[in-house]
This record gives sequence, structure tokens and C-alpha cells, in this order.
Amino acid sequence: MIKIAITKIKKLKTGLSKLIDYAMNPSKTTADRIFNDGMKNEEVVFVRGINCIPEFAKAQMQETKNMFNKNSGNVGYHIIQSFDDNEGTNEQVFEIGCKLAEELFGDKFEVIVALHKNTDNLHCHIVVNSVSFVDGKKFNDNKTFLNKMRNVSDRLCREQGLSVIENPKPSKHQCYPQYIAERDGEYNKFTTLKKDIDECILRAGAPRGFLYEMQKLGYRFDFTKPHTTVNHPSFKRPVWLCDLGDEYSFERISDKLYADWRHYRIDLPQQDEWRNYLFDFERNYKEVYVHFVTVVQTVKSRPKENYYIEKYLQREIIKLDRLIEQQNLLCHNDIETDEQLQAFKQECINEMAEVTEARKLCRNKLKCAVRKGDEKEIAEIKDTISLFSERLKILRKDINICERIEKSESDVENKIDQILEIEQQQKNKAKNRSRGYSRDER
Repeated sequence: MIKIAITKIKKLKTGLSKLIDYAMNPSKTTADRIFNDGMKNEEVVFVRGINCIPEFAKAQMQETKNMFNKNSGNVGYHIIQSFDDNEGTNEQVFEIGCKLAEELFGDKFEVIVALHKNTDNLHCHIVVNSVSFVDGKKFNDNKTFLNKMRNVSDRLCREQGLSVIENPKPSKHQCYPQYIAERDGEYNKFTTLKKDIDECILRAGAPRGFLYEMQKLGYRFDFTKPHTTVNHPSFKRPVWLCDLGDEYSFERISDKLYADWRHYRIDLPQQDEWRNYLFDFERNYKEVYVHFVTVVQTVKSRPKENYYIEKYLQREIIKLDRLIEQQNLLCHNDIETDEQLQAFKQECINEMAEVTEARKLCRNKLKCAVRKGDEKEIAEIKDTISLFSERLKILRKDINICERIEKSESDVENKIDQILEIEQQQKNKAKNRSRGYSRDER
């Protein structure tokens, strides 16, 4: 039995012609058809055009764009319909792909359908022109269409007596230029941006810190548009975060940044005296920060409920990212006392000296390799130097966080005492009100 592994759609900002050439590649789409007598066979090319002739599809799609003066934005869409490994016939899979394209786009758009049989699993590539040849309107890719596409695909499979995945996982979207670059091992702006995002996530403790780290590298985010974009002086135009894949949406980035805090945070009880409950613990470095960060985050998210405390925590709310960084360092390294903090800091300082010396030796070796002209050795030494430099960044950051903890530990303790005092004052006021005293009488 055949099984739909995934049906996904990717928008194209460039490269429509290259994608058509890739989809129609004869080495991927040609197969032998064997007849019942087992003697005769012929070559069959599994490519079909809907509202266009495959050999002239590129010209026809461009002509449609020119006719309606719509050459900007998305130039096309790429649908991949994959099937389970080594199951189903070429004809069966190709027919399902053609029926899917016909039902979704047959009335308005030019489409190329091609079956690829060069991998372990059969799969159809469906290339769609973004502009309708009927009215010039551009195709709108949205969640409603994605659901419809998957439902139609599943229905066509069931009609053939084939099984489908009932609860498919969300696809990881990539734009076509990024897919081609990563497939061919090329280093382009997409791979650079993803690498920088991953590194800044490691260096930051929360979204604000992440944006600051990205800003230092020259990146600028724009959250005013329907889809978040990021720009860099080296980019010709901004990049949509969604083009990097689902894992690089700002929501997923925020989830990664807050993962540690959510792991360590305290679940608050649903009661009026939650602050008393929260601070009823044996105070040590680690627990002080975990509890305090939970309070600050709670007050920040519920300002109306905690208006009389919020004004005392304005500075902490603004610097919540830094507090989370401090909390995470203490929790990761199980630091509970000042002595343990100093010991950890000294370990970082000692390691930093060792790594600096090792990097210095590598740089000397690099000079020798350059003189010899050994390209392989030069590349290996540069990679090693890069690893040492990344480690030094982390060590410097940890030392800086330790110094911040040393300066702010007493402030955090005082703030906790202040919050408890404010809480007690509010209780007293509530008791007085319950006894019928007015504010003037008190």
C-alpha cells in the first residue's frame, strides 16, 4: 500500500525557470514501460503540462506575467507530493499528482507536473505560475489552501485504495533558492543568516538580548509587516524569516530562548498570597534568582493585577533578559553560594587564558602554512582558530554575567524583602477596609 509521506508547498521569489528545468530533467522523469508479454518496452517521460505545453512552459508563464504586468513578488509555487519508499507504480503516482494539480489549479493557472523516480521514494513536483492566465490575479498561498491541498491529495489516494497519514506533522518550509543552496552545499545569505541566528540564540538569554546580539552583527528586524523580515547591509533586499523554515520563525526563536527559563520557573498557585508562597524558601543564589525572575515575569505579564508592585520593578522588567541570563548561568552550573560563584568565575578565567594561548599558537602555525601554500592545512587551522574564538566569546560572556551577579545579588535580596513588605501592607489595608474604616479615619 502507498502512503502519502508529505504534501508541501513552497513559494518562489526567484528561480522559476531553473525549477522547471529541474522538474523536467529527463534523467529523473524517464522510465521504461514493460508490456504484459514481458518482451517489448518503451521509454515514457512522466511530465505533463496543464494549460501549457511543457517544452514552452517557461515562455508561456513569463508571457502571462508580462501581459498583466506582474513580474514582482512571488514568481511561482513549488508543490512536492511524496510517497512511501519503493511502493506504488510510476503510472499510479503520476496520475494522482496530475489529478491533484488539475483540481487545484486547472481552471486558472499554468502548471507543470513531473514524476521523479530517481530516489528511493516516488514523488511528484508540481510547478505553478503565480499569475492566472484568466484574470491576472496572483495565487494566494495560505493555511486554508494548504488544508484543502492536503485534503484533496488524501481523497485521491483513498479513491485509489491507498492509505494516508492521518495526522501529518507541520512541514518545515524553505524557499527554493535556499533549498538549492543547501542541497548543493553552497554558502549563501540563507545559510549565513541561520548560522548567525543559532549563534546569537546561544549567546542571548531572551528575545531582547537576541535582537541586541543580531544588531551587533548588522542585522535589523522589521515586525511591522504581516511576516517578520530581517535585513543586513550585505543583502540586496530583506529576507522573510518564514523563508528560513518553521524553526526560524520569531515565535520558535523565542521558545528556544525561553526554554531554560520555562524549565526552571516556578508554577504559581491560584491564590491571592502567591508572593508569600513564592518567597517561602531557603535563600541561596540559585533559588533566589529562579523565584525572583518568576515574580518579575508574572508582574510583567499581569500588570493590572499587580499594579502596586509593578512600579517597584520597572528596572527589573526592562532588564528581564539579563536577569534570565543570570538565573540560567546559576542553574546550569548548580551555583548556590558566593564561594561557588567565585570558583566558577575563576575556572572561566583560567580556561580563557589557556584558549587564548592555544589560539595564538594556531595563528603562528597558520603563518607557516601560508608560507608553504598548503591550502588544506590553512583551512583546517582557520577552522580551529574559529572554534577557539567562539569559545572565548562564551567564556567572556560567562565572566561578565558572574560580575553582574556579584553586583546585583544584594539588590535582588532587597527587592524580595521590599515586595514582601508591600504585600504585608496591602493585607493590612484590606483588613482595615473589611472592618469598615475609611481612608481618612485611618
